[in-house]
Amino acid sequence: MLKKLIMFAAVAGLALAPAPAARADPLTGPGGVMAPTGAHPVLPRDWGVGDKYHLAFVSSSTHDAVSTDINVYNAWVQSQADAAGSIVKSAGAITWKAICSTSGMDAKDNTNISAPVYLVDPTAPILLAVDAADMWDGNIGHKFAGT
Repeated sequence: MLKKLIMFAAVAGLALAPAPAARADPLTGPGGVMAPTGAHPVLPRDWGVGDKYHLAFVSSSTHDAVSTDINVYNAWVQSQADAAGSIVKSAGAITWKAICSTSGMDAKDNTNISAPVYLVDPTAPILLAVDAADMWDGNIGHKFAGT
């Protein structure tokens, strides 16, 4: 029996675009994707132009976890992000990577987390981790409980 792996994706180093004063759609920002507003989760101030963040999404389908090549999963995650109807579709403006490990690549190295990580949600972004240490401390699973 083949194991199935739900893939998550993250994007690094997006520059935050100026946020409008109020908006109904939280997925509006660089490349048409969410731009965080309000209190910054790490710095003692609100988000500002040029702040960096990572985004993550949970795919609507699964992929067999049989390859040892991380590029297989990165390509699959990219195809999920670029698919019609995707809430993170950005016309190829964003490169997505799988948050998973293979025998040749650790998830930490594949994603290279260097800023706060948000789960893209159609109603409001969900802070998953404030930094790399928080991302990999073993407590992220409870944040996906509702997905």
